[in-house]
Amino acid sequence: QDLYFYNFSAEEWQTVYDTTYTAESGSGDEDSVWFVRAYSRLDYNEDTATTFELMCTADSAEGSALKYPHINEKARYLAAVLRICFPSCTDAENLPWEKCLQSVDIHEFDDIIYSR
Repeated sequence: QDLYFYNFSAEEWQTVYDTTYTAESGSGDEDSVWFVRAYSRLDYNEDTATTFELMCTADSAEGSALKYPHINEKARYLAAVLRICFPSCTDAENLPWEKCLQSVDIHEFDDIIYSR
C-alpha cells in the first residue's frame, strides 16, 4: 500500500478517509504513525500543510500528533528548512510554529538537505 494517494478517480475518493499510518487511526504502535490525519496522505503538499497547521495550532507535543516520532521529525525538518530559507527566521529565538518542538537545530538535517 502506498503512503500517498496522489491520483485517484471519483469512485476512489473515499480512500482519502483511510486512516492507516495516521494519528487518527488510534494505533498503539507509534512507529506506524507517519501522518497527522487521513487528508495528509493525499500528497506531499497536503502532508506538509497539515504538519505545519499542527505546528501552529498544537498546545503541546504530548497532547497532539507531535508526540509521534515520525510526525515530530517532519515538524523539526520543516522548522529547520524554514529557518534556512528565510533569513529573518534564521537567528530568531522563538518562532510561533516551533512552540511545541523541544529544539530546532538547523544542522540536524544537513545530510538530507545538502545531499546533492
